[in-house]
Amino acid sequence: MPKMQTALGRLNSTEALSEKNTCVHRLHPAVKTVITVIYILCVISYNRYQLNGLITLAVLPFIVMPLAEIPISAIVKRMLVALPFALLAAISNLIFDTKTVFFIKGFAVTFGMLAFGSVIIKTALTVTAVLLLVSTTPFTKLLAVVQAVHLPQVLIMQLTLTQRYIYVLVEEAQSTYTAYRLRAGNVKGVQIRDMGTLLGGLLLRSIHRAERIYNAMHCRGFKGEYPAQTIKKVSVTDIFTLVAALSVLAVLRFIPIAELLGKVLFF
Repeated sequence: MPKMQTALGRLNSTEALSEKNTCVHRLHPAVKTVITVIYILCVISYNRYQLNGLITLAVLPFIVMPLAEIPISAIVKRMLVALPFALLAAISNLIFDTKTVFFIKGFAVTFGMLAFGSVIIKTALTVTAVLLLVSTTPFTKLLAVVQAVHLPQVLIMQLTLTQRYIYVLVEEAQSTYTAYRLRAGNVKGVQIRDMGTLLGGLLLRSIHRAERIYNAMHCRGFKGEYPAQTIKKVSVTDIFTLVAALSVLAVLRFIPIAELLGKVLFF
């Protein structure tokens, strides 16, 4: 249950962060979405052995976080959830790609190590970019952007209901677990023999809750379509920010800044 409460708290904190009023939050949501997509494309465009460019791109999120007043700890905690999956995907490089690239004080650095680091850094940067987008843009505004590019209504509705029903599901799970704990005495956690019954009850409660929500939506005029959302016009500031951000990304992607700085500092 503490984990459920923590997850619900993180969801609520993300929505609270997206409602702030900073220069990043005030940018047009379409502009932020385009910048995020281009940034992710730049990150994944490097090959598996190019760490210098990735390290250079890693500086940008640390510039955006203070401007958006987003705590680094909030992003790191959410980003760490994805790293174990990247770790499992990258660890095979250490085993099979053992050719030595260079030595550092007698320690052999292999291509597998470079590939391993590349996967971890790429995962961290792409997840961080998405987290910054959702932490600076309310979900309704993001939906307005995808609606403006004519994403199918069915998909938009599924995204909306999924995002909203997460809270309902966590609340139902919390109520079910609380009822179980009151009847289980001093038993810690959920016993295996009760797991099936507990999950079955949670499924039934969720289905009944979903039916009540659906009926309430129909009573309020729901016709199976997501209502059109108004979105503000792109301002001159938004255009200037977009051009500046894309220019910076182009420079960082196509000019080896890390290598040039290394030559200046060490030679």
